[in-house]
Amino acid sequence: GINAEYGSVICSGHYDGVVRFWDSKTGESIGEVTAHSRQVTCIKLCPVAVADAQTSELMSVARDNVVSLIDFRNYHVTRRLKEDKHTIAFNWSKADWSPDGKYVCSPSGDGGIFVWSTLSGKLEKVLYNNGSISGSFASSLVDGGKSVPLSCVAWNPNGVQIAASDKSGCLTFWEGSK
Repeated sequence: GINAEYGSVICSGHYDGVVRFWDSKTGESIGEVTAHSRQVTCIKLCPVAVADAQTSELMSVARDNVVSLIDFRNYHVTRRLKEDKHTIAFNWSKADWSPDGKYVCSPSGDGGIFVWSTLSGKLEKVLYNNGSISGSFASSLVDGGKSVPLSCVAWNPNGVQIAASDKSGCLTFWEGSK
């Protein structure tokens, strides 16, 4: 599984689409949520949750092409982020939170980076490197005129840049404004 830790709770994502929660002191299961219908590829704590004990959100991404936001104190999905063109291309695809926790970005098999608002659930923009754009950012990789599936995205702590990689390790950077 995929693991993340918050205090004495360890979170893990599994092939059955379930996110499980464990007490790190006893090793016992303390909860679970069926967040997806297919394999979980990524889980990540909201960066605000790490700094603020009042926030308790976890993001999970899976091969069912859904990004789920989970309240890990109550073990339930609070929001499912989905868009028809968004596809998770790899069993190791990784998404990320914006530093302020207001957005999540996810790589897609069509070569785009999908950016959703965590507050409204609205798809805010899709970033493509081939000159096309949906949203207010400009700038995926293009190989012979077709998009290369992305495997991983990371939001720079400055909140302005997003990096993406394909399975060969080629990196592309996007820069916007705060």
